[in-house]
Amino acid sequence: MKRKKENGETVEAISQSIRELLKQKRVEKITVNEISKKSNIHRITFYYHFQDKYSLLDFVFTENMNEILNRNSGKSIKETIIDLFKHLSENEQMYMNAFTSNEYQSLEGIYLRTTREYFNEIIDQLSVSGKLLVEKKYLIEFYSHASTKFIVDWVKNENRDESWYAATQLVNMIELGFGKCIGMH
Repeated sequence: MKRKKENGETVEAISQSIRELLKQKRVEKITVNEISKKSNIHRITFYYHFQDKYSLLDFVFTENMNEILNRNSGKSIKETIIDLFKHLSENEQMYMNAFTSNEYQSLEGIYLRTTREYFNEIIDQLSVSGKLLVEKKYLIEFYSHASTKFIVDWVKNENRDESWYAATQLVNMIELGFGKCIGMH
């Protein structure tokens, strides 16, 4: 039991180190040596837990998304997306340095995967009759891709709107659908 706790503490220390380093510089400028030194561990310990810095980033960003989704379980789409944008805004430099990396392209894939899971659950919850006008897989793909692209572009844009405003706009597009957004009835 103690060993498992120590492993969890080590992984948390490594995760926290990459978060702090990402606030200072882009992914390609961060080395495993820096992460290890900041975590007070040996390189070999790093490699015991992670294949490389990119697998660490995958772990950290997946954990971040899962934490947000779990924290908002049972809440509205609007509350969840506003919380996501708040998190992105509070950790702006970290995400900017990850999203704009020339080497690290997995972050967008992580968001795509987690938004697919999220929209799958939302559609199941909201389609009480089970009758959908559009096939479920197409709804999931459309909204997960659109949401991910919207989020990535928002993070990368230095002249972006306030997080609550951008989140509200995304929620309106999701909840209202295209027809209602452009005034069709």
